[in-house]
Amino acid sequence: MLKIKATRYIAVIITFITVFVSSFVYGQRASNPPTDLFHGFETPIAEVVTQFHKALQQGDQNKAVSYLTTDVVIVENDRVQRSLFAYQQGHLQDDINALKSSTAIFHELTLKVVGNIAISTAVRTFLEVEDKATEIKRHKLETMILGKQENGHWKINYIHWSS
Repeated sequence: MLKIKATRYIAVIITFITVFVSSFVYGQRASNPPTDLFHGFETPIAEVVTQFHKALQQGDQNKAVSYLTTDVVIVENDRVQRSLFAYQQGHLQDDINALKSSTAIFHELTLKVVGNIAISTAVRTFLEVEDKATEIKRHKLETMILGKQENGHWKINYIHWSS
């Protein structure tokens, strides 16, 4: 019974976050559409997001997880990791392996800050080579929610990756 309540609680939180992020990121007035698809890099949050990506690409698990909160929620296609521990025991190594064997091309990467919350959105294409003759393109969307910690540093609280 407790597990069902916890699962429902997490589902409600994820739904709320998704609606909040969608309305925040995409709820701009049509008369003022964004023109710069790469913005927000003047903030310390940009360093967290880019260094997290770099650590994954380089296979540095310790550095990658240092940018995540212990209660991070990571949603990737049909999987949900509900803590840093679950991510470390589950899909972290798969993410590292996938990134190490591919090249990421960013088409959009934006950061927005509202108080102690920051939202990062990205659109990327991954070029993967299965064998010498086969190159595969995979398109990925990414949303991250970061929170400013008590020590003033930013950490990633939520990641949603989809293709």
